[in-house]
Amino acid sequence: GVPHLEQLLASCRVRPAVNQVELHPFFPQSVLREWCTGKGILVQAYTSLGRATEAPRCLYGNWEPDHPRLVTNTVVKAVAARRGVSAAQVLLAWALQRNIPVIPKAVSPQHIDDNCATTACLTAADMDELDALDAKGSIVYAYRPEKVPA
Repeated sequence: GVPHLEQLLASCRVRPAVNQVELHPFFPQSVLREWCTGKGILVQAYTSLGRATEAPRCLYGNWEPDHPRLVTNTVVKAVAARRGVSAAQVLLAWALQRNIPVIPKAVSPQHIDDNCATTACLTAADMDELDALDAKGSIVYAYRPEKVPA
């Protein structure tokens, strides 16, 4: 987050050019994105498609019950149906339309092709629907260096 980057910038000799973070409609990281933009740091999204399976998530050291998959979310699926694209393509388009580069994971040739074929153009209403999904937290993990034993 911003506090970690502020600490880094206060002591680094080479400024970071890119900050790779978990970023998707459930966790849009708006404050971090704005801060990085102001500092000339590119934000790059990983886990753009969320988890491959429903699984517990660890939020600041506390395990929570199963967290839903983004690609099976009803809002994401509805937007995909309206646009005639896959749910994964909607999630990638959500980031790309914000000029956020993505690095989606895909292991099957079909998923790789699907991700590369992302040309969906989402409307402002689509983007608003997806923005409303903000779950205010990571669905993969939340790294807090101050909570790691020395």
